[in-house]
Amino acid sequence: MDELRVQLSDLAVRIKSAEETFPTLATAQSKDIAEQLAVTSEKLKRADKAFEELSSQAGVSRTLATIGIAAATFGHETQSGLDGMRSTLEAAKLLLENGEETEEVVSELEKAIRDSQKVSAWGAFALGG
Repeated sequence: MDELRVQLSDLAVRIKSAEETFPTLATAQSKDIAEQLAVTSEKLKRADKAFEELSSQAGVSRTLATIGIAAATFGHETQSGLDGMRSTLEAAKLLLENGEETEEVVSELEKAIRDSQKVSAWGAFALGG
């Protein structure tokens, strides 16, 4: 883009120089240079538009990447909480099956409750609640 701007500036200088140096020839040369200037100017406009479109697409890509990271984090944290609940509930079940004392079973169930609260809190946060 900078190169096109330099070309436009160069053409403008050439037009002015031609008009000052060759007043009688300046008309034909000025028209030719003016046409080149118009073409280059149009190229610059198209390049600016393409740059803006690419910048917009880059912003969308960054947003989608952020959403993907958030979704992966949500999935990981949810799975971790669910795994914790499952293992503590399995431990409580084994304790009950083996006739263990109620205190140990209650302790394992309390762990499962804490894990379920983590999952619930994360879900509420992720869903904006």
